[in-house]
Parts: sequence; structure tokens; C-alpha cells
Amino acid sequence: MKKLLLALLLCFSSPIFAQKIDSIVTKDIDYLKRDYQILFAENAAILGFVKHQEFTNSYLSYESGDGDFKDVHEPETNHLIRFNSEGSRNFKDMYCWGQFTYDRIKENNVAWTDVLDPLQGGPYYLIDSIGGDWKKRKYRLQAKLASAKWFDLLYAGIGCDYNVATGARQLNPRPLIYMKDLVICPSVFIPLDDHKGFGASFTYSSKKEEIEIAEEGDVGQAVSIRWNRGLGIKPFHFGKGNTEYTIDSRSLGGELLYYQTGEKYKWMNSFVFNLLTEEGAIRGSINDNVSDNIAKYECNLMKFTSHLNLYKTKAVHFFNVMGQLSEGDGYEPIMPKLTGGGKPIVPNKIPFHYQMRVDAEFSYTYHPVKEKYNFDFHHQIGWHSDQTKYKLYGNIQEVDYVDFKLDPHYLYYSQNGNYGWIGLQGYYKHVLSKKLYLNPNEKNLSYEYYINNLTYPQYNYLKSSFYDLGVAMRYYWIGKKQNIYTEINLRNRTIVGNADHVGDQKKYLGLRLGLVI
Repeated sequence: MKKLLLALLLCFSSPIFAQKIDSIVTKDIDYLKRDYQILFAENAAILGFVKHQEFTNSYLSYESGDGDFKDVHEPETNHLIRFNSEGSRNFKDMYCWGQFTYDRIKENNVAWTDVLDPLQGGPYYLIDSIGGDWKKRKYRLQAKLASAKWFDLLYAGIGCDYNVATGARQLNPRPLIYMKDLVICPSVFIPLDDHKGFGASFTYSSKKEEIEIAEEGDVGQAVSIRWNRGLGIKPFHFGKGNTEYTIDSRSLGGELLYYQTGEKYKWMNSFVFNLLTEEGAIRGSINDNVSDNIAKYECNLMKFTSHLNLYKTKAVHFFNVMGQLSEGDGYEPIMPKLTGGGKPIVPNKIPFHYQMRVDAEFSYTYHPVKEKYNFDFHHQIGWHSDQTKYKLYGNIQEVDYVDFKLDPHYLYYSQNGNYGWIGLQGYYKHVLSKKLYLNPNEKNLSYEYYINNLTYPQYNYLKSSFYDLGVAMRYYWIGKKQNIYTEINLRNRTIVGNADHVGDQKKYLGLRLGLVI
């Protein structure tokens, strides 16, 4: 496996096929990728229809965050080192694109989670009240391959996205996590003429996350391992000591795509649908008979995107529209009290949990095509609605908000051909409405401790309005065969008003050294 990763990485980053990027508009890798609309699509076959300039972009970056304004599952401080290499190649009978990413992550003071990422997927995951520091490593390999035209009728393609991640906490009880995720996406694209056509793709994914929780050394008083069930519900107690948990996810979906290009425009529309099924099974220390107590989460997703590029004399205009709807139901077993040594659990699956999220976004980017124009900017506006229910007790959480983003850049061109920019970063989230209702009939000491330390802090962060302000600088050294660039990014996130002990702010730092070929 390591040899395969190395071979693919060398393929996509090798300067053997180097082609100089010497026009003003393609000196900036961000512009280059915006211009390649087709990279945003799941459909790989369209790469054979739309020929583009070869490129390679590799970089090494460092990112950090520090502050107490965060979700309860997020770290107070985090450090990330990333290596990324991305490239595209045109061959005689095929086109390929690939990207490899390696992340090394250290997170401090992460609470209420014993899984790799509790903010993704369903509501069912392991938790404990201790928290601690985590070390994580993530590997991701993406590839798209498109054929030449078959039978003078269509292009065929296939996409692959393979993720591997490991994580471990440095404090008892110690979760050790291994995750692998594979996505396969075969596709076709049928041209109607030389300028437009339709595409279709099918997507299958399989993900497995294995968690082993063990206590090492002098453990003192053992910590309870619990199973989170959903909004404001007392988590089920699996006992103390060693625990094993497995999360299996499978999804089926696809994409329908329409692409059209003219002398001064490119236009791409896509509709994506996905059906996800996630199941969790545990064997805990409370009883050897307790195995395969499966909770199931099912989620349906629909997403529409439209990308329009307009090429004018003075500038290129990028317009993007996105709308997305996801709905999920959680099915869990009924867990009666243990009695007299009998088998304790019968997995009667009931649809208790429900969550829905709606997102709508519009963005516009202006980029000049001549050196005498010295600024560009990116603007985005969005509306988002987040709703969670626990049907059995009537618990409800709802938050609706809008957000705004504005990133203006001042562009600098030197006489020796080098290029750079300095820009501001602005983001504002404004909460329109919020609601939280928890049924009071289940209250006891354990329940109160859980909602005060997990449910309320999560809701308080979600309902908070805040703004981000930052500054970023990037500079390119333009060479004969490659462009080297450096970047620094500083941001500060600050809460607006007082949102019930959430925290005040969080600071971010980003550094990057890159190479464009």
C-alpha cells in the first residue's frame, strides 16, 4: 500500500511533465482551480470532454487554533501539519487528476467524545466525562481518470477517494481508533456537440471506524463509558473498563450533470443525491452477552450546484449557487433494566431521533485579467437551518441563521514578473431564530450533569452570533518552470453579545509554502 501511494504521489507531483504557468490569470493557484469547474463535480468522465492545462500544486502548511469559543467537542488548542500534492495530466487517450493529503494533528483538552469526529455522521457514539489530549493522523488519496471518446458517442470515467485515519487519546480511558473510508464513482459523459453535454455517475462508499477503549497503568477510579443517544437524552451506561465499538457506514448515490461552454463563458449544473446508512455495535464490560446492540442512522441528502464563469475583457466573473437538504432518522434499541443474570438487551429498533439541515449559498468572485487592475474580491452569502428532535420525549432544538463572507485582495505585480496579494478576511454569522425544549420528566442527577456539560454548551455555541476578522498575504516567485509561493493567514473569531458562558474568542494562524508547476 505504501508503494502504491508513493507511485501515485510521484505521478501527480513530478516535474517531468512540467508546463510553465506564465499568464497573469493563472499565476494564482486559487484562480486556476476556480476556472476548472469540472473539478467540483463527482463525474470523472467530463475530464475527457473538457481539456485543460496541466498543473501541479504541492504545499506544506501549518495551522493552529487557540481559544474557548468553540463547540464542546472541539479542542481548546489544536495544531495541524499538512502536506498536500495535487495535479492533472493530459495523455493521448486519457486525462487524469489526483490529490494526496497527509495530516498530522494534535488537539488539547477535547471533551465528551471517544470517536474520531463526533460532528459528522449520526448521533450514536461513545462518550465519557474525562476528556484529554488527542493525537491523530489522516491520509487521503483522491483520483479521477477519464477515457478518450468511446464509439464516437461518450466518455467514460472513474473516481476514487480513499481515506485512512488513526487517533488516540493520551489519558485514561484511552480510545484507540482506526478508520478507513473508500468511495468509488464510475461515470459517463455524453456530448451533444463540441460545446455541451450531459453526464451521470453512480457513487458507492463504505466506511468503518473501529474503537478500542482500554485503561493503562494505575487507573484509580474507573471512568464510566456511555453511549450518546441524542438531544438531551441520558446516555446509556455501558460500564467501566475496556470497551469495543464499531461504526459501519454505507452509502449509495449519484450525480446528474449538464455542462456548456462558449467563447466567453463556462456553465456547469449538477444534482447530487445520496442515501447513507450508519450502524454501530458494541461489546462492553458490563456483560459478555451484550454484543451487536445495533443502533442505526439513515440519512438522505440532495444537493444542487450551479457554476457560471464569465470571461470579460477586464476580468473574469465567477458565480456559484448551492442548495442542500439532508434528513436523518436514528433507530435505537430499547434497553430495559438488567435483572437477575438474564440476557439484558433486546434490540427493538425504534425511530426516536430526527435531524434536518437546509443550506443555501450564493457566491461571487471577481478576478482581473490584466496587471493594471490591482484588486479582486470574493463574496458569499448563505442561509442555514438546523433542526434536531428526539421524538419519544418531544425534545426539540432549532437554529436558523444567515452568514456573510467578504475577502478583498490588493494585487501586486513586480517588474521582474513576481506577483503577490494582501487581503482582508471578513465573516459574520447572524442567528435569526433559536429554540430549545427538553422534556423535564426524565430529570435525575446523571441527567442534569449530562445536559449541563454537553447539551446546553452545544446549543449555546450553535445559537451564538459571531464574526471573524483576519488578514492574509501570499507572494509568488515566478520561475521558468515553476512558481514558488508563501502565505500567512491570521484570524480572530469573536462572539457577539453574551451567549451563556460559551467563551469569548478563538485565534487562528496559518502558514504555507507551496510550489506550482
